[in-house]
Amino acid sequence: LRSFAGREKTFIKGLRTDLGEEKDLRCIALGIQSAIVEGFTLCGGGTKWGGGVLAESWHRYFICDCVISNNVARDGAGAYRGTLIGCLVTDNTASNRGGAIFQANAHNTIICHNSNPKSHIAYCKTLVNCSIFENELTGSSSSSQYSDLKLYNCLIFGNAGNFGDPASDT
Repeated sequence: LRSFAGREKTFIKGLRTDLGEEKDLRCIALGIQSAIVEGFTLCGGGTKWGGGVLAESWHRYFICDCVISNNVARDGAGAYRGTLIGCLVTDNTASNRGGAIFQANAHNTIICHNSNPKSHIAYCKTLVNCSIFENELTGSSSSSQYSDLKLYNCLIFGNAGNFGDPASDT
């Protein structure tokens, strides 16, 4: 699925209500054998998992050149699974794990201004050439849950809360 006008002009909006997460809608769900979503702004979604994006797995679903913003979820407010490439993940809030992303990989992606009052901004396995800055974590856990987190050429700065020692996660 590719936008014609690009992420600045093409929006997929979810729905957040005051009726609870079972009445809310995420922006997009990827559940076929494999998929590529390219060039959209995915915003305003809310649900239990993946307010912006929900993918069945991380390795067959690619979200490319997208802005994922202003979504809420229990886990993975921005994206729940999938592989993000060249995305901006910003201003998302999770209530449990993964304020920005949960069980997802990211390459050449900016992760900023996300929040989580409980634990984990990026609950993921691999981050390559990513910038992670000005996120807020008020819980007691570090920035990543996985013990085998791999960070390659990432820039991490200006985050608030208990993010642990990024050097110990590499």
